[in-house]
Amino acid sequence: MPRLPRPLVLPRHHGPLTPSRRRRPLTLAALLSILLLLGCAGESGEEPAQTAEDSESPAESEVPIPDTPLGEQIAWVLDTLAADSGPGEDTAAERFTEEFITEAGDLESVFDGLRAAGPYVLDSLENHGTAAQVRLTDGHEQPIMMEIALDDAEQIAGLLFTPDQVRERDSAQSWEELETEMEELADTVVLESYPVEQGECLGPDHEPAPSGSMFKLFVLAVVAEEVLDGDLSWDDPLTVTEELRSLPSGELQDAAEGTEVTVADAASGMIAISDNTATDMLIDAVGRETIEAALPELGVSDPELLMPFLTTRELFLLGWGAPQVREQWADAGTDTRRELLTELPDDLEAVDPAAITEPVWTDGVDWMVPAQDLCAVHAHLQQLGGEVREILAQNPGLEVDQAAWDYAGFKGGSAPGVIAGSWYLEDAVGEPVVLVIQLADPAQHLDPGLFAALAQDAADLLAAG
Repeated sequence: MPRLPRPLVLPRHHGPLTPSRRRRPLTLAALLSILLLLGCAGESGEEPAQTAEDSESPAESEVPIPDTPLGEQIAWVLDTLAADSGPGEDTAAERFTEEFITEAGDLESVFDGLRAAGPYVLDSLENHGTAAQVRLTDGHEQPIMMEIALDDAEQIAGLLFTPDQVRERDSAQSWEELETEMEELADTVVLESYPVEQGECLGPDHEPAPSGSMFKLFVLAVVAEEVLDGDLSWDDPLTVTEELRSLPSGELQDAAEGTEVTVADAASGMIAISDNTATDMLIDAVGRETIEAALPELGVSDPELLMPFLTTRELFLLGWGAPQVREQWADAGTDTRRELLTELPDDLEAVDPAAITEPVWTDGVDWMVPAQDLCAVHAHLQQLGGEVREILAQNPGLEVDQAAWDYAGFKGGSAPGVIAGSWYLEDAVGEPVVLVIQLADPAQHLDPGLFAALAQDAADLLAAG
């Protein structure tokens, strides 16, 4: 069973995280759910988390707190930190899950330790519905990140205080400095920029690395090719069925069975908000075999790495719903893996949400793609028409420097222990460059906010020449 994170009691004086003081692994499913597996916000194309608004804020803060169960729990935590003592056992039992209390121990002592670094000022709040990232400043003017998540009963299932890495860091001033910073965060690090000339990517080859939802670029390319060949239309309807329903990220997983969307809408959702159910509907529409056959044309240097071409539903079931199948997957060949897929459970109920915290890419359960292949598929997609360019540009994944880039196409992805992104950037004279960043570490929680800051630095350095 995955371990619950202990609340981190910050010392009275703490500095930036160094390689020896990496953030501890964050394994609670409720907290990781804010990443929305395979499509983390800001990296994979989901809608950015909304800052809380339209509600009364505590008297001691000018930042609004949402008038929701999550907001009420956030306000209670902050009020309790501002109090002289608490929470008592009865209050703790009302506010926190039994599992969290068991792991955390004496919560009153934990809160006393946190109070020692106070008082806290609420700076901002990113509301993810049942989870939030709350930025604070402590009594020593140090930036703090509070992460909180609720369970289905609206009790606090996760509460973590850590130094806010994003606000502590200074922007990288060189590519070498940026790469060094990334190497301190993860075991597997890819940071590469590829100039694209006449559709060809120029630059070094890298080893395959987990790509998360970036595999959806290959799905989009095959769908667009089918449209160009007349075998599919952007206006064709696709239907949500129980067999195609996946888990978040996205929206269509919550749609009623029989709901219809167009191919264009599904493709848009697959890229802009990394909708997993939309992705699986598109894979079903064109066929797994068609995608696999197209991989060499799309620039995939070793197609066997992506065979069988998994749906997102299969990844969830394989990674966290069928341990006996997963044990065989890592060392199995392609034909055996196809047979193993037939042994997966039929029902997503087999996937324990609490288990979706354990990295599975180490067992080959991901889409392993080297950076040069991601560049190649981006370059190929740009040749498939205006509809495709518009779909890729809906969510650029970072703050685009309008003076430097006339166009930005983006897809990213995440999973436990994985966070990645790829950008096709085109300057005013139409000279493109593809930026690829892939971070993976089986023992570290990779902060999406920090990843976004690193990616922003990379794009800014490219813009500066």
